[in-house]
Amino acid sequence: MENVNHKTKKKLIMIILLVVAGIVFFVSTPIRYRMKIKELKEERPEFAFFPDSIPQGVSHVKWFQLPSLMQGEGHRELSFIADDEYIQSLYDTHAYNKFIETYDRENGRQYQWIKGDNVYRYYPYDNPYVVDKIMGYTASGWVNKEGEEVDPIHTPSGQDVSDYADVDVIITYEYPSDDIDYYDNGGIYIDHKTNLVYFWLEN
Repeated sequence: MENVNHKTKKKLIMIILLVVAGIVFFVSTPIRYRMKIKELKEERPEFAFFPDSIPQGVSHVKWFQLPSLMQGEGHRELSFIADDEYIQSLYDTHAYNKFIETYDRENGRQYQWIKGDNVYRYYPYDNPYVVDKIMGYTASGWVNKEGEEVDPIHTPSGQDVSDYADVDVIITYEYPSDDIDYYDNGGIYIDHKTNLVYFWLEN
């Protein structure tokens, strides 16, 4: 009898430990994110478009950080499933409002907000986006309404061309450079079919 009670106690302790571990894991991502993004925003203004904290009511939250190593570019990613109201707020805040970073030896790093079409859709190469029928200009890949293409765009893992039909990408940050190795950008990938919101920034 005493042996049965001992086994029951061990099982109960294991269940409690698993529940506590699950709570800590669930709670720690929002806490870790909030602390890290505050630090990043203080050091690097280009993180301005990332939310200050993980929004209430979202699900499937993922926060990923890959630091720059030697010549390799690092990047930060935050993704979650949100409601339509939150998604609309992203358009209201970030569409046609892009953050540009430049650098020169005399002035160092400079930042400015510019107005312009920064909302991109994907147009497959076998179905080009016709910008101007008179000029005969066509574009494919990630293209805005003005016919400007943007590359590269980070997309969530597991996504491919067939998943882009209902996706908008709002480019919110650019570090333009003549050297393709130093061209960085960041933005918000919004999948209207699944309500997936994916923030990324190369750094």
